[in-house]
Parts: sequence; C-alpha cells; structure tokens
Amino acid sequence: MSTSSFASALSPSTSPVQSKLPTTSVASGTAQENCLEPFDSRGICAWTASRQRAAFATLIEEMEVRLFRVVDEDLAWLAEQPETAMAVQMVALELPGGRYSVAVVAGGRVVWDMSGSEDDGKVERLLDEPWLSGGEAESRAEPFEAWVAQLPPFEGILRNGRVVDRRFWIVPAGPFPPPPAPPTTVYGHLPFVGQCGRDEVYYRWEPFPTSRRIDPSTNAVSPGTFTAPLSEVPFVASGFGAVGRYALPGLSPANWRWELRPPRGTRFRCGASVPLYGQAGGGVECVFDSGFANVGPIANPVVLPTL
Repeated sequence: MSTSSFASALSPSTSPVQSKLPTTSVASGTAQENCLEPFDSRGICAWTASRQRAAFATLIEEMEVRLFRVVDEDLAWLAEQPETAMAVQMVALELPGGRYSVAVVAGGRVVWDMSGSEDDGKVERLLDEPWLSGGEAESRAEPFEAWVAQLPPFEGILRNGRVVDRRFWIVPAGPFPPPPAPPTTVYGHLPFVGQCGRDEVYYRWEPFPTSRRIDPSTNAVSPGTFTAPLSEVPFVASGFGAVGRYALPGLSPANWRWELRPPRGTRFRCGASVPLYGQAGGGVECVFDSGFANVGPIANPVVLPTL
C-alpha cells in the first residue's frame, strides 16, 4: 500500500465519509473556505467536542480499518518522539500535491490505517490472537512478535513526518500549524504543572506486551511519555476501559499496565483527559516531557482483561 492510498480517505475529493467531517487548512493563521466553522484564536477549526465525537463515530463505523507494522527504520525515530496520547503517536505526513495525512501508531509498533481500504479481517479477529486472549504475561511476547512480523509493512516514511499534539483536529486537508504552548486555561489538555513527591507511583496502559517507551533493562522512561496517578487504577479495570477513559485514538485495548516510580522532584504536566476521537475521556493524566530514570527496577506489566 502506498502513502497516497493511506491518505485517500482524508481527501475531500475522494472519500464519502470525509464529506461528513470538517476539513481544516491553516495558512498564515487565517480561516480557509473548507472549514465549516470559524477558526478559533489558535487557528483551529472551532468544532465543538460533541460534533467531533459524532464525526469520529461515523468515521469508525463506516471506514474499513487495516493494520500495518512499523518498519525497522522508523522504530528508533518513534521511540525518541513524544506521545500524542498514552501509547499512541499520531504522525503528520506530507503527501504529493500539498496534501497531509495522519498515521495512527499504536505502541510504537503498529499503524492503524483508516483510509477506507478493503478490510483484511485482522482488526475484527484481533481479540482472538493468542498474545491478547490469554496466558501469562511472559508467554505473550513471542506470539506478539510473530503477529507483528506477519503484518504488511507501512510504506509511508514516518520519520519524515512529525508527531502531532492532540489538541489539533486530526483530519486536516492542509498543513498543520506548529504546536502551540500548553494552554493556560483549565479547559485545555494538561494545563497544569506539578512535580513528584517521595515514593509516588504512576501507571500507564499499553496495547502490546512489549513497550517502546519503557526499558526495564536500563529503568529508563522516554521523554514525552503519558502516565496516570495511582488514584486512576480502580477506574481502569480493562483494556477497553483505558481506551475510553484516556480518549485514545488507537482502538486496540490497552491491556498491559506498567507501574512506574519517578524520582522525587520530577516535573510533569497534568490534567483531565478531554473528550476526543469518539471517546468520553475524563481520566487524570500526567505527561513527563523530559522522561526519567525509574526508582528501582521496573516490574513486568500486569495483564488486564480486555473487557
């Protein structure tokens, strides 16, 4: 599959679903004719959260979804980039003719393609895969790697794009503006800054048995990694529960829960997850922009049920 076919559903001229979605273009901070609402002060098409949720519900319902593996050349680049949401990176790719597309990358390993291509059945059968359906955590890594290996490679060059801040509307017809500084109002995403106290514990939920952002061999956590505080654990009892509570654009259930212990004084940004991508949000999130070295060894993740 080519990068241009990946973006075909995001072009107003080629996708029946696109006609139901807002198409945003940004040029010198001015509104374009293809925006259905005025642009706000940050140059973003001023669609309400309810309209965004409804539009994405239509997108997911009517578009076919296919899975592709991230090629080796892009794995290291993705590991060094910040996240768009917990265990999800959305990469803006420039296409021929001045068009842009967004690749949804789950866990730094798998691209979810919503381009409207013919469904190959892998998404529908995802819950039947041995690495997701049962067994001890240690026994799931090998079948997961085998599953990833048989996925077709994603032909777009992710490392030539850039990871998008999720405050942007993610189905544009034109270039993305530069990500703004974190908003100062309580209605923005992660508007507050804090620092860790002594012996604080944080958690994150990922969709795959192996992590590209946590390295147990060195106890290193990558910069730009999303987490949640201890108080969130009782509210996230399943993989799909994490997807909904943290409004994740990746649809795969985040069954693997990691426990992390940042050093005292480590800075983070925090706030409540805002409704996005057809998900309710509402969970408390913290992102460690500079990463950290974990206090003590990092344990293997706890495997949660899918449902």
